[in-house]
Amino acid sequence: MPQVVPVIEQYGVSGCNLTVYPSSSLGVVPRNGKGFFSVDEKRQTVRVNIFGEEYPVTAPAKADYIHHLADYVDKKMREVTARTQSKQPVRIAVLAALNIAHELFSERREKDLQLSSVEGKAEELLVWMDQKLAEDLETPQPKS
Repeated sequence: MPQVVPVIEQYGVSGCNLTVYPSSSLGVVPRNGKGFFSVDEKRQTVRVNIFGEEYPVTAPAKADYIHHLADYVDKKMREVTARTQSKQPVRIAVLAALNIAHELFSERREKDLQLSSVEGKAEELLVWMDQKLAEDLETPQPKS
């Protein structure tokens, strides 16, 4: 279950949240339980720079992970800037958010397709096993 925590915005905007996922929900389960994506016990404030603006982010996550997220968002905004004529940061942020949402939905669709494939193969295997068991039960066993 993700943990939703408030984000302290540079401009004092309230009601913004950062959703921090525990390592197991991201498919990363480090042996010691303290991987890159893991949630920390204590909340910390980390200053990040996105598209030339500094933001303090408060969350129960490791600083490296928060910086990694910020770097990714910054990269996506710079990619949009390189492909568009717009110099409006809000427009660039919205387009970057749409690109990130597209990536998320594409990954989810791919995961769902893979899951359906695995489920189908598992069902075929169960049917095959049931047939083999039925055949074994029908075949007379040699008496010793």
